[in-house]
Amino acid sequence: MNKTGILLILVTALAAALRLCGLTYQGLWGDEAFSVYAARGVDMHFMTASLVDATHRKFVNPHATPRAILRACLRNEAAPPAFYALLAPWIRMFGSGDFACRFPPAAMGILAVPVAFLLGRRLFRRDDAALLASLFTAVSPIAIFFSQEVRAYSMAYLLVLLSSWLLLRALDGGTRPVPWAAYAAAAAALCHTCLLYTSDAADDLLCVDLGGRRIIKKKKYRTTKNEHNNMHNNN
Repeated sequence: MNKTGILLILVTALAAALRLCGLTYQGLWGDEAFSVYAARGVDMHFMTASLVDATHRKFVNPHATPRAILRACLRNEAAPPAFYALLAPWIRMFGSGDFACRFPPAAMGILAVPVAFLLGRRLFRRDDAALLASLFTAVSPIAIFFSQEVRAYSMAYLLVLLSSWLLLRALDGGTRPVPWAAYAAAAAALCHTCLLYTSDAADDLLCVDLGGRRIIKKKKYRTTKNEHNNMHNNN
């Protein structure tokens, strides 16, 4: 194994330590409990976040069907079901404890580090730049934070990096079908993971922040335009 490979392993190990350390420092809070219930196929639309916190430990874990999970996702949060569909069999196998529920997002956050390396090397054509990108991903406070929550954000972050890398590979490969099929699969998974990031797959953006800002700008523009029309009508 060359020096770059060893350094990447060390950076990934650092990411694992930062994400797994303190994973159970706090109990599951309201939004995380909603994720667990959605993975169980439990309809929680009538409950507040504080009530979810109070009842999480006492709730019976049903055997959720895919239809029940989809219905719970749509009614609880109007969220795409991919993350919850993956979380459901994990909870059946390992239970709904804090560490068990938070481990899948943490694992996805760890996997994002080598994927960031691949994307960085594809963009900059340099191993040192790719290692720096993976190091930034490993120690990013916001990446660590969302890797320790039972929410879909860590999965979306991983899929943004993966789909971006696959897109660049497909563009370099010309018309070969396999790279484009891999990119299409990753983009489809991204669109079924988190509504915020669908614009990244649709616009083929390479940065999550750019996609988020674009959505926010559109919303602000619409709000400003509506407010202008209302003021004009009132006058």
